[in-house]
Amino acid sequence: MNTADLHTLTGAYAMDALSDAERADFERHLAGCEACAQETAELTATTARLGLAVSVRPRPELRDEVLRRITTVRQETPREAGAATSVPRAAARRMILSRWALAACVAAAAAFGGVAVWQHQRAEDALDQARQVEQRAEEAAAVLAAPDARSG
Repeated sequence: MNTADLHTLTGAYAMDALSDAERADFERHLAGCEACAQETAELTATTARLGLAVSVRPRPELRDEVLRRITTVRQETPREAGAATSVPRAAARRMILSRWALAACVAAAAAFGGVAVWQHQRAEDALDQARQVEQRAEEAAAVLAAPDARSG
């Protein structure tokens, strides 16, 4: 078994699904591979949490079925710690443009919100002025309509 094959056994090791020979090979590899050690620790913790959540025992043939299907699932090799992920230029450009577009949308929304508040205040002021004018007109009409009012 080569090293590339050993990198793909982290999940099976965490679920205790390796044969004795595979387990021994993987544990030797695990002692020197920090990426596999981290992945195995995370998968073991997840497996333990999942085990607590389920109390139903699986059917006996499930283990064989899972082990058979493992050979058809392509797994990614673990990345080296600290290795930078490469992003294609087009994807990076789209990401930067989408951030600028988001910033522009937020700025536009803030501007439109400010304009809406300003317009609302102006409308309230105009309404107050209209009420004052109406009140003065009513007062003037009351004076002119008084029974003792004389023109002339």
